[in-house]
Amino acid sequence: MAVSDPSRDVSIIIPVYNDENYIEKAINSALAQTHSDVEVVVVDDGSTDGTPDILDKFGGDITRIRRENGGLPAARNTGINASHGRYLCFLDSDDEFMPEKVREQFSFLEERPDAGLCYSGWLDVDIHDGRILRDFSSARDEPRPGVDVFPPHFPVFAALVRRHWVERIGGFDEWFLCAADNDFWWRLWAAGCTFRRLKGALAVRGVRPKSMSKHVPKHSSYVIAAYRKYFSLIGPKAGRSIRVRSLAGVWMKQAAHYLTIGDVESARTALASALRYDRRLLRERTYWLQLLTQLDLKYPLGYGEGISSFSKVWSKLKALIDDVLAEPGSSQSKPSRISEAEWALAFALSLHACNSRKLLQMVKWYIVGAFKGRGGHMLGFAWLLIRCCWKALR
Repeated sequence: MAVSDPSRDVSIIIPVYNDENYIEKAINSALAQTHSDVEVVVVDDGSTDGTPDILDKFGGDITRIRRENGGLPAARNTGINASHGRYLCFLDSDDEFMPEKVREQFSFLEERPDAGLCYSGWLDVDIHDGRILRDFSSARDEPRPGVDVFPPHFPVFAALVRRHWVERIGGFDEWFLCAADNDFWWRLWAAGCTFRRLKGALAVRGVRPKSMSKHVPKHSSYVIAAYRKYFSLIGPKAGRSIRVRSLAGVWMKQAAHYLTIGDVESARTALASALRYDRRLLRERTYWLQLLTQLDLKYPLGYGEGISSFSKVWSKLKALIDDVLAEPGSSQSKPSRISEAEWALAFALSLHACNSRKLLQMVKWYIVGAFKGRGGHMLGFAWLLIRCCWKALR
């Protein structure tokens, strides 16, 4: 995988498989970078549609590789092997870079030789009509080496990474047909790579709302495998509570997926599996945040949009929770546990609104939570208010 003497500043690796409708926009965004020394490597992973004809249009502007279909991680590794950049970044065929993406991240890392990777914010847009679904301009906070077990999660296109770090961990693990990005970032983090944040959105992710959740069960099985691999790699750095919360969160996301498609029985099974990992999850707002973002991609875009009614959300969940909480040996009565779950859901909605700088929604959902069993928590409200104001000023 190593290139003995990289001759370019940055290589952009673009794998593509049967994506004739979007690949041209992705390549054009790579070629439009304002940084002058950029190499664009496109790996056609055995496309059988019109993708090869589209790639023909670019001629010598791109380095083009054709290979038998072997999956996304393998295609990325093929691109890495054929590239010559000191820095690497990855762009999928339905996503786009903003013109200044490479220039800003390259300059950032050149000034910080101790950093191995730089990541930025991004926008999620409906790939069909270009509507902004979610704004992640404020990139995840920087992780703390030696303190945080995990680095922040961000899409693969959000980062620029030094080549020698990618070579050190051997590139992408080709076994992971899903969740290869999780595994890639976690192995870099475990190897000692320093992650640094660059504020602002520098890329666009094309989201296909009608098909975005259909692969959740398959993806979840690979995420669980990635977690277990990572926990084995870092050993005692990940305590039992971190392990169980991580795995419970995967099952919680599956429960949301099955609710979305109306498969209540599978949702019940997934939620029960989550509870087997962590019995406290129904009163933890973190889990509810995971579930909410899966149930409604848009929330909260504006007042009255997305999840606009607590009762609407709760009606989807209460019957399911009633059944799951009927397990024998519970240390609490079912009504009290449901009350805690109801409060946690309202508080999660409030926190979600805070994270999106929606102050009125934040207050609304906190008041709902106060009336759902944990009123009088003014310290919690003050914390949310301060956090929302701080985000608005950053």
